[in-house]
Amino acid sequence: MPRLTSLPWEKIVCVFEQLGFRKAGQKGSHIKLEKAGVARPLIVPKYSDVGLDIITNLIRTAGITREAFLALLANCWMSLTYEASGARQSEVRLRHLNCAGLTRLHK
Repeated sequence: MPRLTSLPWEKIVCVFEQLGFRKAGQKGSHIKLEKAGVARPLIVPKYSDVGLDIITNLIRTAGITREAFLALLANCWMSLTYEASGARQSEVRLRHLNCAGLTRLHK
């Protein structure tokens, strides 16, 4: 069983979007995710590395298992680094939006 580690906020939002949560606002560096039928919203900090304690609490609040979270995480995105105009590097992220295989390109 894979180990749960700290993750960037984009991956966490990706997982919960696959479960039907939608962005309902942002206050400072925290994103609010809501879903009909779920009593409490999920608050995801926009950190490059969200800690394991926060991720565990988000999983519990969403009412899913650790295994389900990890399975959805595998569907999210991968980072690719490429050379753009000389020595400057840019990062391109591909993210799956749903199980139908639709993807969105982020720069």
